[in-house]
Amino acid sequence: MRRILVGMILALAGATAQGADPCSGKVTASVLSYDRAARQGVGLLVNQCGRPVAAEVLVMANNRDGFVVAKLRTNVHASAAPLSVIRVDLPFVQSVVALSGYAVEVAAATGVDIGEQAAAPMLEPRWTPSL
Repeated sequence: MRRILVGMILALAGATAQGADPCSGKVTASVLSYDRAARQGVGLLVNQCGRPVAAEVLVMANNRDGFVVAKLRTNVHASAAPLSVIRVDLPFVQSVVALSGYAVEVAAATGVDIGEQAAAPMLEPRWTPSL
C-alpha cells in the first residue's frame, strides 16, 4: 500500500514539474545605457531558454546609497538568440535625486511559440484608386 501511495505522489510531482514553463529562471536582463530625461533605457536580455520569450521585467532606480527609490514594470519581447538588445521604460524619479543607476529583475518569462503563419510578414495589398 505504501508503494502505491509513494508512486502516486512521485507521479503527481513529476507531472507538475513537467507542466512548469521551461523558460522560468533562464532569462536575465540588465540596463546598459539610459536617458533619464526621456525615461528610456537600452539593455541586454540573456535568453538561455532557446526559444523566443516574452518577459515582464521590473526596472528599479537606485539612489547613491543603494536603496530603491522607484520601480516600473515593462514588457519586453526577445528572439531565441542568446543575447538580445531590448528597450525598457524607466521609472520617473525627480531630478534632484542622485541615482547610482538602474537595476533589472525578470519578474516573469514565458516561451512564445511562433507558428509559420505568425513568422511570415503579413502584407496587405495597397489600395490604389481607379481612374
